Amino acid sequence: MKKTIYTIMMFLVTIVGCLSLSASISKSYVIPLQDEFYSDVYSLYSLLGVASPSYSQPWSGSEARLILDRICDKAKEYDSTYNIWNRLNEKLDDYTLDHNIKDGFSFDIGLNISPEVYIHTNSEDYVNDHDWYYGYEKRNMLADATIELGVKDFFYTYSELSFGKSRYSSKGTEIYSHEEDFPSGIGAIVPSWKHVKELYMKENGISNEEDLPEDWYVEYRYTANVVKSSAAYSSIYNDNTPFWDFWNLAANFPTRAFVSFGDSNWNILFGKERVNWGRSIIGNFTIDSHVGYHDVARLSIYTDSFKYEWNNLFLETAPYVSEVDKKGPDDIKIMMNHRLEFRPVSCFSFVLAESIMYRSGILELQMFNPAYIYHQLNNRDLFNSLASLELYYTPLKGWDIYYQLGLDNGTIPGEGNSQANAIGMLLGSSY
Repeated sequence: MKKTIYTIMMFLVTIVGCLSLSASISKSYVIPLQDEFYSDVYSLYSLLGVASPSYSQPWSGSEARLILDRICDKAKEYDSTYNIWNRLNEKLDDYTLDHNIKDGFSFDIGLNISPEVYIHTNSEDYVNDHDWYYGYEKRNMLADATIELGVKDFFYTYSELSFGKSRYSSKGTEIYSHEEDFPSGIGAIVPSWKHVKELYMKENGISNEEDLPEDWYVEYRYTANVVKSSAAYSSIYNDNTPFWDFWNLAANFPTRAFVSFGDSNWNILFGKERVNWGRSIIGNFTIDSHVGYHDVARLSIYTDSFKYEWNNLFLETAPYVSEVDKKGPDDIKIMMNHRLEFRPVSCFSFVLAESIMYRSGILELQMFNPAYIYHQLNNRDLFNSLASLELYYTPLKGWDIYYQLGLDNGTIPGEGNSQANAIGMLLGSSY
């Protein structure tokens, strides 16, 4: 009899635990990409033999609830996985603001001081940011001041002010030679040497290469530098205090500043925040988190088996101001994205997405129709389209398989071949 009562009580505790997500955390809270909550949730899904949850990040508080609720019953089959589930549940409950006012307004103001010292002895192999496990993305700024505001559970805003070092400085940094090391360029980031030269000659009315100034490339605004080594990472000793390295002060802040509002099954995010689409550890095809931030406007709608996302990235349109005419480019550049996620069975999910790069001096509001099919547009002067597919499969507990397909330019019979087809595929697995 005692054993029966104990079993019934444990069953009731389990049910209560699974329902506890309905309280505490703000539905509009945004979990930053660097939070270990993501990797813990993905690992738990894999251990339970369930296909990974959405790799469209960041998640709002309400989406994180839905993702944990989905596996509550499976997690309680084993004490170990249910303990992990409970720990993640408690972490969600901790995402709250400290100061609450009676009318539903809450706020939190924080100041973090994090002095760090970096010491190593190998100055030949560890000379760049990506050579370090504890690279720039993981290192702390010397000081971070944050302010968070919330209204009940439907509105949340965050902003920060940082003081510390930038990724690279103008001193002690060696860059690759564009002409010698990358004559053909690197994708869309570094154009070919020939193209850069032709562009410079066209802009400056130069018809013969012999008439090019000797140092024309040094100050040319269209070029991007690829860092070969930096004293910030190769030096035996370094730290995150910019007081005696003031030329290395990080001036591009804030990197997180946004407003978010929503409810149980939807969220709208607008502002500066890092965004990511996909699981790849070497870079995703459409949107990747390798940059410090995105200027984004995003609508997400999600259920247990479906997620829709309408995502707009506002790209920098004036990276320079000409010293001659004091005027930058007039074009507006917006990367517009649609994403549909489906979960037909627990061990398999797939994603269909399409994107266009919109570039024009006029913003046509019809382009902000969230149900528009971008690939109907074939004006190459205004648009560059991209279609993508993602597959996530967990055949066995602990074993994940994932696949990405990106089609940047595809032609159909009769369309002509003035532009070459561009396609990319990625396959990965983890256990």
